Amino acid sequence: FRKFGYKPARGTLKMLQSLARDYKNREQTRDTLQNKLKLLKSQQEHDQKNQKDLEKKLQTLKNKITALQTEVGDLSRRRKDIFGDKDPADERRRLHENIEKAEQQRNQFSQQKQTALLEKKKAESKLDDLRKDIEKFETQYQNLRKKLLERLPDAGFESLDALRKAILPDEIAQKLQTERDQLAQQIAQFENQLQTLRTEHQRIAPLAPSPEQADTLDKQLRQTEQTIGSLQQEIGGINAKLEENQRQREKQAELIRQRDAQQSVFIRWENLRAHIGSADGKVYRSFAQGLTLEQLVHLANHHLQKLSGRYLIRKTPHKDLELQIVDTYQADHIRSLNTLSGGETFLVSLALALGLSDLAGRNTEIRSLFIDEGFGSLDETALDEAISTLENLQAAGKTIGIISHVKELKERISTQIQVIRKAPGVSTLKII
Repeated sequence: FRKFGYKPARGTLKMLQSLARDYKNREQTRDTLQNKLKLLKSQQEHDQKNQKDLEKKLQTLKNKITALQTEVGDLSRRRKDIFGDKDPADERRRLHENIEKAEQQRNQFSQQKQTALLEKKKAESKLDDLRKDIEKFETQYQNLRKKLLERLPDAGFESLDALRKAILPDEIAQKLQTERDQLAQQIAQFENQLQTLRTEHQRIAPLAPSPEQADTLDKQLRQTEQTIGSLQQEIGGINAKLEENQRQREKQAELIRQRDAQQSVFIRWENLRAHIGSADGKVYRSFAQGLTLEQLVHLANHHLQKLSGRYLIRKTPHKDLELQIVDTYQADHIRSLNTLSGGETFLVSLALALGLSDLAGRNTEIRSLFIDEGFGSLDETALDEAISTLENLQAAGKTIGIISHVKELKERISTQIQVIRKAPGVSTLKII
C-alpha cells in the first residue's frame, strides 16, 4: 500500500469525507435558509398588506388630525370670544376658587338649615304661646267691649258709632277752646266794668243822685249782670262739651291702644302664617322642599361640572320647586329643562341622582346606585366622562349597577351579568 500511496489516498478520503460533511451541512443550511426565505416572503407579503392598512389608517388619522385642527381652531376662536385674552389656567384656578367658595356656602347653608330647624322648633313653641296669648287678648277685648257697651247708655250714647260721632274733630275742639277763651276775656272785661260801676255807684251814692241817674245806673248794672250771666252759661256749656270731648278722647285712645295691641299680635300671626302656611301644610311643605331643593341643586352641580363642564342647574326664581339650566358656553344663557337633548337630559338626570345620593347619604349611607339605560344618547366624550365618574364612585366604595346595550360599556365593565335570549319568553343569565 505504501507503494501505491496509501497515506495520500487516506488523506484524500478524509478530505472527501470532510467535504461531504460540509456539503451536507451546507445543504441543511440551504434548506434552512430556503425555509427562512419562504417565511420572509410570507412576512413580506403580510407586512406589505399591513403597510397598506397602515397607510389607510395613516390617511384616516391625517383626516382626523385636519378635522381636529379645524375644530381646535374653532374652539380657540370660541374660547377667545368667550374668555378673550384670559389665561385658561387663571380661569380654571378662579373656577376652583368659586367651587371652594360654593362648598363653603354649602356648609354654611347646612349649618343654617340646622339653625332653621332649631328656630322652627322654637317658633312652634312660640306659636303655641301666641295662640294662648291671642285667646287671652281676645277674651280681654271682648270683656272691654262688653263693659264699654254697657256704659254707653249711661253716657247718653246708643252705639259705638254714636260715640265715635260724638268725639269732636280736632279742628272743632280747637275752635271751641278759642271761643271759650274769648268769652272768658269778655267776662273779665265785664267784671272789670261791673266793678268800676259799683265803685262809681258807691262814690256817687252819698251825693244822692237824682232818680233818673239812679235808674240809669241800676239799668246799666242789671244789663251788665245779665250779660255776665249769659256769658257764664255759654262758658259752662263749652266747658261741659270740652270735658265730654276729653273723656271721649281718652276712651277712644284706650280703644285705639287696645286695637293696636291686637293689630301687632295679628301681624305676628299673619307673618307666621305666610311662612308656615295654610291649614293643609302646603305652603310650609313647599318652603321646606325649596330649601332641600337648593341643597340638591348645589350637590348636583358639583357632579354636573365633572360630567359636562358646560351646564349648571338653578332654581327658578319665585318658584320653589322648578328648575332651569344655565348654559355657560352661551354667556350663562338660561334655558328650560325641556330644551335639553337626550344626552344632555341624561347627564343632568345622572347629576341630580348623584346629588340626591349625596344628600340622602348625610344621614343614611347609600352604597349602591342602579342606572337603567340612557347611555346610548351620549357621544363618545360624554360617555367616557360619565363612565369615569361612575368608576370614581365605585373606587369610593359604592356599588354601581348599569342596565344597557351600549357596546362601549361592555368593553369598559369587566363584571357583567348577561341576559341571553334562548326562545320567546325564555332567557338565561351568564355571569362574567
